[in-house]
Amino acid sequence: IYAFHMPLFVLVSGYFTRRKPIGKQFSGSLKLLRLFLIFQLVDLAILYFVGNEPVSIRRIVSPRFALWYLLCLFYWRMLLSVIPQSWNPKWIVGASFIACLAVGFTPIGFEMGLHRFFSFMPYFMIGHYYGAEILHHIENKVISTPPNAK
Repeated sequence: IYAFHMPLFVLVSGYFTRRKPIGKQFSGSLKLLRLFLIFQLVDLAILYFVGNEPVSIRRIVSPRFALWYLLCLFYWRMLLSVIPQSWNPKWIVGASFIACLAVGFTPIGFEMGLHRFFSFMPYFMIGHYYGAEILHHIENKVISTPPNAK
């Protein structure tokens, strides 16, 4: 289920993300960063006080649990705002797939959610650029019963 639900969730997030000028996108997406910082600090405090685990720089910059999603959604929105509208969506999605595959061969870790940012970027871009077409195709899909069913 993990191989299916997160790509689908990111695809839906891309579908609902609207392109805005970078300034508006940044100010609107600051809520995501605030939520990330609050929950990251709460998580670090719990680990320190309850789990008796030392706080390190690596632990501070590596999001745990689903916190990476908030950070990545901020990154994807910012990236979407700086991509020129004149660029062909097919090339953007293709470049995101190439970046996704290339990251698999680099030593990028989970610091600042960068590994997951690149890993799920194609799904976000597909959702943004082709989400309406996908939904239209699904909506018009005719489901037929098997020939031997009564």
